Amino acid sequence: IISGSGAEYGVTNKKCYEYHNPNKKITYLGRQKNFIRKLFFKNLEKGISIIWCRIFYVYGYNQRNESLLKSLINSLKFDKKFKIKSPKTFNDYIYIKDLVNALIKVTKINKSNIVNLCNSKPISNLEFVKKFEKVNQRVIKKSIFEQKKKEINYGSNRKLLDLKWKSKYSLEAAFKDICSQ
Repeated sequence: IISGSGAEYGVTNKKCYEYHNPNKKITYLGRQKNFIRKLFFKNLEKGISIIWCRIFYVYGYNQRNESLLKSLINSLKFDKKFKIKSPKTFNDYIYIKDLVNALIKVTKINKSNIVNLCNSKPISNLEFVKKFEKVNQRVIKKSIFEQKKKEINYGSNRKLLDLKWKSKYSLEAAFKDICSQ
C-alpha cells in the first residue's frame, strides 16, 4: 500500500508538480509523488499487487500551523484575526480518524488498484470556517480575501464505499472531537 494525495487525481501518466510557488521548480514532495506513481506502474508490470491510495484533504490533530484548521484554532486560542485567503475553494475534507478507518478497509483489497480516500463531498473553505465557529459558539475575527475564481477539489470514493466504508464523523462532530482535546 502506497499513498499519494488528491493532487494526483486524474494524473496517471504525466508529472505531478506539487508547486508551492509556480515560478519555482518541482518540490521535493512533487518528486516523491512521481516516484510513487512510477513504482506503482513498475510493480503492476511485475505482477505485484499494490494499492495506491490518493488521500485528499486530511484534517485533525497536530496539523502544520499554516493549515486552515490550525489557523482557526490559533485564532481562537490567541484571540487574533484570521485571514481566509481562498473562501471559494471547495476541498474534499476527511477527518484523520475516518482516514485511518479507510486505510484499514483498503487492506482488504487483494488486487492492484487506485483508491481515493475522501468523502466525495466538497466543502468551501468559508463553510469550513463557519462550521468551526458554530461548534465553538464563537465568531472569529476574520478578514476574507476576494477570490476571483471558484475552485473545486474532490474525488470519487466509490471504491471505498464498495468496501463498506462510511465516514463516521461529520465536520461538526470532528470539530467537537478535536476541540475537546
